Amino acid sequence: MKGDLDDTIYGFVCPTLDMMRLKTSYIQDTMYRACVLATLVKPVTEDPFRSVSIKWVEKGQPFHVRAVIKNRDFVYMESTGTRYLRNGERVGYQLVHSVQFPETPATIRGNMLMSAIYRQRDNSVVDVFIKGFLNPAGGLTRSIITLTRSAAKALLSVSKNVHCAQMKKLAWSIPQRCPTTMERQAPEGSTVCVTCSKRPSGKHRLLHRHRCCGVCTHYVCSSCRIPKKLHFMMVDRKMLEQEVAFCPRCCVEALDAKTVMIASQELLFNDVYGWNEICAYTSGAEISLFDDLN
Repeated sequence: MKGDLDDTIYGFVCPTLDMMRLKTSYIQDTMYRACVLATLVKPVTEDPFRSVSIKWVEKGQPFHVRAVIKNRDFVYMESTGTRYLRNGERVGYQLVHSVQFPETPATIRGNMLMSAIYRQRDNSVVDVFIKGFLNPAGGLTRSIITLTRSAAKALLSVSKNVHCAQMKKLAWSIPQRCPTTMERQAPEGSTVCVTCSKRPSGKHRLLHRHRCCGVCTHYVCSSCRIPKKLHFMMVDRKMLEQEVAFCPRCCVEALDAKTVMIASQELLFNDVYGWNEICAYTSGAEISLFDDLN
């Protein structure tokens, strides 16, 4: 798939519940409810992709089949990280294996095993090798088929890991260059498009502040504006979606930022993806909540 190895790994690494919810909101991997039961190896700033944890996940079904097909939950150990092969090549990995504990409720619980290896083929392509096993455990044949299809959909969602990483990097870039309130009211050079120097029309002047880049806050015309739907965490831990505009320069700078550095900052600051006032200032789009994830 197209992308960078670090971006691919960054897209699927989620050692905390909030990161799991953020990932699901972007890649739509059918996760309905989840919890991190234990962290055996905690990521550190020197190696932010290395993690071993015990998780509980309930996989949801489409609304129209929930009446006859119940959700399945899984308890599993997940290990992620990077390793160097004997030939010096760096690869990323994700290992998932179901585990059982006497303390867990005696319910019909699915079992799964999945291993994925990621390697950089060239500057823009990442090879993905996945092998998996799923046992939905019980239920009608139709239910098992539907659950298996859901699992296959979740496995194929790895192709969206790069998209998840890119959206997280764009959201991370917003508070990094957040100007003061005075600067937001009259940003320098905002009377013309920061990219092509085009002046806003009369009707666009009324919506001037909602036509600004979410990072540099300078005006961006409709031709140069790059809108992205980003996901943020509120103070009460509810997740929301809001469209934020970017100028081409800030968008490229954010996507080219060092992924390992951003992942390390996530470990130091808990509110990296917290909703920022500047998002409302530069975007005229309505805020929408993720009901299934809240």
